[in-house]
Amino acid sequence: MSKRNIIRKNDRVRIVNPEVVVRWGYPLCKQIVKDTLITPEQKEATCALLRAFGVVPPAPILSNPFDPLNIAPQDTIVYDKIMDVMAYEILKQKQFGGRERKVYSERKESLLNVTGYVVEKKVVQSGTYNTGGGNYSYDGDFDYTPAYLSVVKAHVLCRVYVDWREGICININGEGGVWIENVNLQKVEEEQPRIRQEGHIDIEALRARLAEFEAR
Repeated sequence: MSKRNIIRKNDRVRIVNPEVVVRWGYPLCKQIVKDTLITPEQKEATCALLRAFGVVPPAPILSNPFDPLNIAPQDTIVYDKIMDVMAYEILKQKQFGGRERKVYSERKESLLNVTGYVVEKKVVQSGTYNTGGGNYSYDGDFDYTPAYLSVVKAHVLCRVYVDWREGICININGEGGVWIENVNLQKVEEEQPRIRQEGHIDIEALRARLAEFEAR
């Protein structure tokens, strides 16, 4: 990436490759387990357990979404905690679906060449998970190697709050923008305010430049 295209928070960018990052990590995560591996029967059994203890279960979770009697959910804290713990136990049994840690993305053609602002940046890693272990040396000392990632690759992700444009899902910004890899963005050079106008200093323009610098 050229120095000219170094992207920072608050920079204006154009999406040149609309590969939207949906998540990063191992093949399975808690939400996938809850959505696909925990069955409706198991969820119903959890609700029955809550009823047995006098806790009102979250009605909409199991009811028909088109049922006119489907009302707003009750307090789901207990139910959510149970689902969270069970999902994690299933994850451990399934060994998180595999050893490969990846960045998962979906191509959104409607975002091609759309502009917006970078509101957050983070670095995540992909690679192959290797379990730790250890053994005793000839001297009787125990040598331990912690778990680690091999074939590591760093991915710089930017959360972009996109400009409104016809044909773009209206929920994108409402959900906090979209995550896109840094390499799929192009910095848009904005016209800088003129500091001098007709032989004198433009104080407002100077303040705008200072505010932009402090924000970075």
